[in-house]
Amino acid sequence: MHTIRTGVDLTETVMLRAMRLCEQERGAVKWPDIPEKYWAIALKENYIDLAGKEIPHKTN
Repeated sequence: MHTIRTGVDLTETVMLRAMRLCEQERGAVKWPDIPEKYWAIALKENYIDLAGKEIPHKTN
């Protein structure tokens, strides 16, 4: 939904971050078994909520 709304595709960025977070905490990651909590963190870090909407933030 974020990509449709903004035209900015962060799919790969969010996916790689979710995988990295999972690996850091669990010691291993296997696609597609990435728990939802890692997706939520990766999305939040990119200012996107779970519904694909932008989270307002200050820009420099």
